[in-house]
Amino acid sequence: MLIGVVILTALVVGSLLLWRFTEFEGTSGVIGWIAGIILFIWSCVWFLNYTTNKGSIQEFIAIKQTIAEQRQTANLIEGATLTVKIAEENVWLARCKYWNGTIFGDQVPDEVMQLEPIK
Repeated sequence: MLIGVVILTALVVGSLLLWRFTEFEGTSGVIGWIAGIILFIWSCVWFLNYTTNKGSIQEFIAIKQTIAEQRQTANLIEGATLTVKIAEENVWLARCKYWNGTIFGDQVPDEVMQLEPIK
């Protein structure tokens, strides 16, 4: 969210310079356009990342339930496959929990912090 605020501030500053001071006409116009384009792209990327992570959370829950059911009937080969899938999902969960604690944490839903690794 901090990145969005910084971009929005640059857009406002560029617009104010253009509106208030005519000697900054070229510079403030460029600042305003660049900040506006970056703000639009950032908004699209944020929305896509957030919705993708929401879907991945539901996928993680479904895989966790499926693995719990399959463990009861799994043979040796299926057990090895399940172990690989468990490792993949736990790596995804660890990455999400890491990124949720950084400046980019707004793109990761807080629901991910409530998920437990698959054992």
